Amino acid sequence: MTEVVQATTPAELDAVRALMRGFVAWHRQVHADLRPLVRDVVKELAPLITERGLLLDLDLSDAPLVAKADPLRFPQVVRNVLANAIRFSPFKGRLEVHGEVTPAGEIHVRFTDEG
Repeated sequence: MTEVVQATTPAELDAVRALMRGFVAWHRQVHADLRPLVRDVVKELAPLITERGLLLDLDLSDAPLVAKADPLRFPQVVRNVLANAIRFSPFKGRLEVHGEVTPAGEIHVRFTDEG
């Protein structure tokens, strides 16, 4: 299974570079369904989403999104990306979180915002 990391901001690119060089310590990697990890972060940040009047479209595959991931670090990454999307989206804007298994068997989790 191939794991794809996509970064778009300079901070995200630096974080990915650090991961690739091994500068970020992963606590433990296990095969985990990413859906509950993503849902938990969305639930945690729901008050901020509501406060900003944002509409969130959470679309996670019915099929498990199983990937080798650190169950402590992965939610941190999701939290950082989603918090940035919330912070920089216009009031009453739209956020999308989409997770799927591609026909090639890759796990994709995509965040889209209007900021």
